[in-house]
Amino acid sequence: MSERAENPTRSAWRLRWSARAPRIAFFAVAAILVLSGLRTVIAGPPAAPAPAPAAVTNDLGAASFAEAFARAYLSWDPARPEAHERAVGRFASDELEPGAGISSVRRTQSVLWTAAVGEELRGRRRVVTVAVDTDGPSLHLAVPVMRDRRGFLLVSGYPAVVGAPAANVRAELPSERDVEDEQLRTVAERALRNYLGAERPNLLADLDPAAVVSLPETPLRVESVDELTWAGRDRVAAEVRARGQGAALTLRYELAVVRRDRWYVRAIETDPRQTNQGGPK
Repeated sequence: MSERAENPTRSAWRLRWSARAPRIAFFAVAAILVLSGLRTVIAGPPAAPAPAPAAVTNDLGAASFAEAFARAYLSWDPARPEAHERAVGRFASDELEPGAGISSVRRTQSVLWTAAVGEELRGRRRVVTVAVDTDGPSLHLAVPVMRDRRGFLLVSGYPAVVGAPAANVRAELPSERDVEDEQLRTVAERALRNYLGAERPNLLADLDPAAVVSLPETPLRVESVDELTWAGRDRVAAEVRARGQGAALTLRYELAVVRRDRWYVRAIETDPRQTNQGGPK
């Protein structure tokens, strides 16, 4: 007989294995999925990718540059037109007309103060709105500023005389709950009196150890502390009537507070460590 006889026991085993293989594969896959799900429950879902940091939209250098340009642009003397052109030429692109287009002035004008009050990014340009007060009219000037490939600043186009930022003096103010905690009221009033009176040693007694407070340059005499309300979860607000600078003043202060063995003040209105990216809270 040329073919070897097959072992009946081995043939039966192969048949049983062939029949069970699909079920075994199914249960193996199911076990893997169960274990995977269990790991997800224990460890939590995969961490979402961290959001990209927000791009900084304000450019302090560009805003200051726009203010300096506005002072040069709006200061002139009819007897010295070349001085105006030189002053403006330090800021404006040389592709613009001399003096950035100002000519035929009739009287001398000086700028008293400027303030950047708005900024809008438009591609490579930043349009900085500058409030300008002169010894003549007051106005708002929109100044287009850009940086070249090396980061150098220039006024990249003629400015525009525009309106002031939109205002609505009839808008409803947010409501705030009164502070009913007498200990907190006492600490807040005492801290404000010592703060405005430049009583540093007394003020320290109510400050949190981590607090950083910068006293006003000119002390004020507090006449009353009124309307103590909650301005946030850990902030209270107070209206203060004080006298100084030859006038009676009504002021509002927000105090960051924290309760430990008693109430302490963490900050008064501003934090001297604050930056344009947001300071310590």
